[in-house]
Amino acid sequence: MAERPPALPAEEEEEKTDNEWQRRMGLTLGEFSRQLRYALDGCNWRWEEEGVASVRWPEGGTTRIAVRPCHPLDLGALRLPMADVSVSFTGCSRRRIRRFLDRFGLAFHRGGG
Repeated sequence: MAERPPALPAEEEEEKTDNEWQRRMGLTLGEFSRQLRYALDGCNWRWEEEGVASVRWPEGGTTRIAVRPCHPLDLGALRLPMADVSVSFTGCSRRRIRRFLDRFGLAFHRGGG
């Protein structure tokens, strides 16, 4: 298990920043939409358009989540759907970004050894 970086001082933790996170994920748009509901449960969020969701945080700042299909991954007879996912944070605290990415990771966690 990866070690978590040391906590930032409180004033840096609450400092507003912009950040972007990108990953290629093995899933369909339908799977992504279903799992996103778990990642954003209890949040004030909406679909802006197909494959693009936005969140407004009570303490300020917004998060935009976009997913688009890309070429599938072929592994012999196995063909896995793939999607490019980007998450953009605007005016969010470092604490908010970390909390969101932790929850996003849990919602999209797949079993494995």
